[in-house]
Amino acid sequence: MFTIMELSYVCKGKLLYNNNRNIDYFSINSKDINNNTLFIPLKGKNKDAHNYIDEVIKNKVTACLISKKYKYYKNIIKKLIENKISVILVNDTFISLIKLAKYNRYKNYDTFVIAITGSNGKTSTKDLIYDVLKNDYNVLKTKDNLNNIIGVCKTMLNLNKHDILVIELGMNHKNEISKLSKIVKPNISIITNIGSAHIGLLGSIKNIIKAKMEILDGMDEKVLYVNSNNYYLNNIDYDNNIKLYKYNYDYIIYKKHYYYLFYNKIKIKVNNNVNPNNVIIAYLMAKRFEISDINIKKYILKHKVPKMRMEIINNIICDCYNSNYESFINGINYTINNYKDKRIILIIGDILELGKYSKYYHELLGKYINKISSNIYKVYLVGNEVKYTYDTIIGIKKEIYNSVEEIENIFKEKNALYYIKGSRKIGLDKLIENI
Repeated sequence: MFTIMELSYVCKGKLLYNNNRNIDYFSINSKDINNNTLFIPLKGKNKDAHNYIDEVIKNKVTACLISKKYKYYKNIIKKLIENKISVILVNDTFISLIKLAKYNRYKNYDTFVIAITGSNGKTSTKDLIYDVLKNDYNVLKTKDNLNNIIGVCKTMLNLNKHDILVIELGMNHKNEISKLSKIVKPNISIITNIGSAHIGLLGSIKNIIKAKMEILDGMDEKVLYVNSNNYYLNNIDYDNNIKLYKYNYDYIIYKKHYYYLFYNKIKIKVNNNVNPNNVIIAYLMAKRFEISDINIKKYILKHKVPKMRMEIINNIICDCYNSNYESFINGINYTINNYKDKRIILIIGDILELGKYSKYYHELLGKYINKISSNIYKVYLVGNEVKYTYDTIIGIKKEIYNSVEEIENIFKEKNALYYIKGSRKIGLDKLIENI
């Protein structure tokens, strides 16, 4: 709970009207207004939320931040005051959002924060850790994959005396994770892997590593868990001031379609699609909070894989939430290793944000498919960049399309298993909307 005076002080704003009501919720969406809500109108590329003040008034908002940068700010301030809505005038509502998020972390300094980043696997790791902790503790997590600065701030503003926060931090440029880490102030940081995601924007794997390591910037005590199955994370020259914990496949035995983890404490059937790396780090986090092995196993077995992330729908593995080269290889390997009795058909979409490396990685994907060609029956390719993959594939049935809309009756093969993956913007999920 916040007072209007308190919020005005945090934002360094000018309090123009105070209805003396308390604030319990924060919103940047004019449609998402509850009782006792502060509305924070942000200016995006195409829209300015200040233009929706009439809607928040109608929805009975309690208070509003208003930016001096908005051309008609005097008019909407008058309208808000007429409706007895508290008004705080600030220089910049986006900067104020960040200040409020930092302040709420300070108010919730007893909350233990687990921050997660990586080239891929952030959301699935976060969701599994949340599921093994939520039954024993009051836990908040990042909703969906809202891991940019606005999403992180929204999550931080939802903190309210929780025991634990499990939050994911995303980026596509340098210094982004540093800013997020300084808002979040993690107690533990986790890096799931390093790969080629966003290499077109960051320029090199070396720069990607530096960007991911920025997660330490907001930490008072630098406690870091890294997946050392990943080549890059296993070979970083870590500073001595980091309390480093490496987790890897040493904890796993595979036999007869089951993973046996932590000396047979957990038995997981392979085709339940839970990534064993995620199980390992979730187990380690649960043990830090003294959860029993029996309960950890129970919680993991109840866990449901998020939509479009190795999601099984009939004879389809839908892994089309997003994509990079490394996650492509992992997904293909999983499919051919666990469905050897099926005809494996790949549906491949463009891997985006590769910049000058696009041709290289798409050709590399084609070469890998050639290497395992005896396990692949057919390949469908969708997009512009996959032409490099198409040209590289040899000796396998293949078809290429410019867009999803061109494809018809793709799921017609008998005894086939389809693995679908591509960057989110390609829209491969449209292929299975009616299934």
